[in-house]
Amino acid sequence: MKRYLFRFAPEEGKRLASIRAQAVISDAAGSFLFTDVMLQEGKHLTGYSQNTKEMLQKLRENGSPSPPKHYNAVVRGAKTLIVPNRGAYWAVEPGAVIVPTALDFHIRAKENLSKGIALGQDRLTRLFYFPQVLASNQELAVIGTERRVSQDGSPVQFKGRFLYAAWGNPRFPVTLLGLDAGQATLRPEPSARVLIALQEWQLAEGGKRI
Repeated sequence: MKRYLFRFAPEEGKRLASIRAQAVISDAAGSFLFTDVMLQEGKHLTGYSQNTKEMLQKLRENGSPSPPKHYNAVVRGAKTLIVPNRGAYWAVEPGAVIVPTALDFHIRAKENLSKGIALGQDRLTRLFYFPQVLASNQELAVIGTERRVSQDGSPVQFKGRFLYAAWGNPRFPVTLLGLDAGQATLRPEPSARVLIALQEWQLAEGGKRI
């Protein structure tokens, strides 16, 4: 358990009306506790906000936790996939705050991918690159929820970052790499089956408080 202290001074002659503290977590797996916020002026405690409520919970659809969603596609060459992270509009509780969630990819090559696979996020703000050969019928697993990558079950090296789905209908360019730059395009282009899984989440009572 760690305790973080921050000191700030308002402008001279100005009154402090409010303070906003935000916890931001990225590229992490595991449990995180954000228990309380205390404000102190000099030696005296002037404000205290206790947070003992759950911060995140599975997205509620019709009042029940939503199950993991699965999407699949057959990609040839390079395609952009849309992966919804919004729940069913008619079933989500009014006022629910849906948050970004990690994605799990399972990619099985139908033809040899001699240069590997590249995955992007929206306008390529994030990139994942597997630069090794993926032979026909081999599977590459890019598991964002556990921060691991494997080829037919064995851990492998990769470049870039894991991908996540923001709220809404984010897009993910998928490129199957079978050529060096400048080579003529293969006909037909290499293809692969792509399975994407995600668990949708929303802010719980404690998350809304902070």
